[in-house]
Amino acid sequence: ETDSMATGSISKQLFTKVVKCQGMVDIRPGGVAVARIPIPGTVSQIRVNSGQLVAKGQVLFEITGKELIELQKNTAEASLLLKKTSAEFKRLQSLYKEEIVSEKDFQQIKSEYASARAVFEAYKLQCNAAGINVNEIEKGNYKGSYEVKSPISGELGNLKIKLGAWVNEQTELPEITDISQLQIQLSVFASDINNVKSGQEVKVKMSHDDRIFKAEMKYVGSVINVKTNAIDCYATIRNISDTKPVRYGVVTGEIIIQKKQILRK
Repeated sequence: ETDSMATGSISKQLFTKVVKCQGMVDIRPGGVAVARIPIPGTVSQIRVNSGQLVAKGQVLFEITGKELIELQKNTAEASLLLKKTSAEFKRLQSLYKEEIVSEKDFQQIKSEYASARAVFEAYKLQCNAAGINVNEIEKGNYKGSYEVKSPISGELGNLKIKLGAWVNEQTELPEITDISQLQIQLSVFASDINNVKSGQEVKVKMSHDDRIFKAEMKYVGSVINVKTNAIDCYATIRNISDTKPVRYGVVTGEIIIQKKQILRK
């Protein structure tokens, strides 16, 4: 009779230790922008739709109106006055050096020249903000409308303005969101924060679906957020173009703070 002995195979198993936390999909400060209306007027054209991807510098809509015409008229007049006072300033400056004119007359034209220059520069800044070439205005070539362009590349938010609407600096315009700048904001309890380090892998799950994607811890905070009673930490999403996270979406996260392999029979 032969005795038999059962032998079990030994395998390696990965053991991970994690810190569980809650959070949301947020965006870096430089990843969101809003176009501005430098000159009040009426919307004459809309070139985009809500949710559309736009490039930096792409025209969103066009604005027309009497305010634009008035600005160009004032700029042209300010330019003429500046040229006139500049010439007179240079003439009297030369005469003053030769002691032909009084200091009072020279100081008077000097003040007028400085004032004319300040007025022209102010109008020039307004024109530049609207993309209007001052050199063309000085030639008498006025524009009937100006273009409002996207300050960054990204996804256009909810576009509420309509054709014919009057808009100004206070008008609510859609945000443009650069999807590549999305990040994960995680709320970590103070009792766990010493185990969390920059560079650690984070498994993230969106609350609205079953997708799990990976992120990397980039910033570990040190101050408790009074609203969440936890410490804000931020992680960068890997392969963000494939992941397509939803901004402000609620997430659950697992920060992997330890990895090791153990032998098991």
